[in-house]
Amino acid sequence: MARPSKQKACLACTSSKRRCDKGTPSCTRCEDRDIDCRYPPAKRRRRDQQRPTIDAAASVEPTVITTSSTAAPAADLFALDAGALSFNLWNTTPWTDIPLLPSATNPQQRYTPPPPAENPLSRRRDIIEAVTRSTWFLTPSSWTISHRNTRVNDVYPARALTNFTRAMQSWILRWVTDGHNPFIHRGVYASPNPFPPLLQDALAMASLYHHSTPQNETIVQRVLDEKVSAMITSQTVNILETRDHLSRVQALLIYTVLLLFDGSVRHRAAAESHIPTLVLWSSQLWEAASSEAQSLRATFTPASTQCPVAVALSSGALVPEDADLAAWYLWIVSESVRRTWLAVMCTVDVYLALKGDQIPHHNPGCGGGVKFTARAGLWDAPSPARWSALYRKLEESDDVDGGAYFLQSFESDKLFVSAAAADVDEFARLLYTVVWGLDRVEGWALRTSASGEVCPTY
Repeated sequence: MARPSKQKACLACTSSKRRCDKGTPSCTRCEDRDIDCRYPPAKRRRRDQQRPTIDAAASVEPTVITTSSTAAPAADLFALDAGALSFNLWNTTPWTDIPLLPSATNPQQRYTPPPPAENPLSRRRDIIEAVTRSTWFLTPSSWTISHRNTRVNDVYPARALTNFTRAMQSWILRWVTDGHNPFIHRGVYASPNPFPPLLQDALAMASLYHHSTPQNETIVQRVLDEKVSAMITSQTVNILETRDHLSRVQALLIYTVLLLFDGSVRHRAAAESHIPTLVLWSSQLWEAASSEAQSLRATFTPASTQCPVAVALSSGALVPEDADLAAWYLWIVSESVRRTWLAVMCTVDVYLALKGDQIPHHNPGCGGGVKFTARAGLWDAPSPARWSALYRKLEESDDVDGGAYFLQSFESDKLFVSAAAADVDEFARLLYTVVWGLDRVEGWALRTSASGEVCPTY
């Protein structure tokens, strides 16, 4: 009668103090966890113990163990990813200190070598390809300014125009309180990106303006006038990056809105004198952004050292999330340029219309258009991960990526038929009140309120 087996539990089960079924070549617990199952060497049998038959011995092929001088300690083997290993043909494996397996090992199994180390260049290429699939907003055609002939009898209802001015004023206050509004994105100037001094001053002055009282309004107005004049005179013709152009246009737009619609005749006159500078800077911003978009399209990373994504992609310190971060950052800068440009041109056109002046045909504001993203949710996404998740969801239905929601500012007629007002971004809804009229946008919002209630009036 054969003696009961005295095979001890495997090392992994012994170490974790778990029951071991002592299966070969691997116990059930190790097999379930896909870890290396090793048994302690059995005690040497006595000479009078029954030897295996010749047939049984012949069924086991000789096994050769190659010992390396740089063998890792036995404890380190449990930290290895053993998913790609098999427990046969050890003559081809580089691992060491692995005991002989029982004779029941399947000789038909083959050792699968571990995958080669990932090439950093290949990994960078994969991430770059992921980024370029998301850079539909950098294509040359997306930076074309389209013009629409303004008819002499075009009428701009005062209700829609005053609603626009109230919206711009409320958006500036929202930026002061929330650090974010429909044309200034929180991510563009978030740490570790620098916060431009021009915008720091504009933020402080906007906060001071909204907290002014009849007792201090004279001082506030004087400080505002001096800040605007100092900013304009301090600007040079040096080559600026797109972010520099963007920050100075946004700062001057904030001052212009505060002063232009303040109600003070003196402030209005001062702000009106700055309009040519505002339009010029906006044109320079657009030229710089469209030019830089060509290089971004070629390299997929911002040339500016102000962008942390550029450092990661150029240094090779990459993780898969870098693709989402890079695409998100490029998009918020690109979209900020588009929205700021539209906000400037529409502000100027609305002011001229309120004055009773005819809007110049050459002015590409509300009488012309540029592409921007009108889909709700993307601009207000709180993080790159949330933005990427929503983008991928919308990409499946062709809502973005040149689809239904990435369109010229005055070519929005189809959205009134195919989309709900709640699915359209707040910036787009306000823009459409000026382009198509407040009554039409209000009717659209009420007709599609089942998808969500929105109010286009301010």
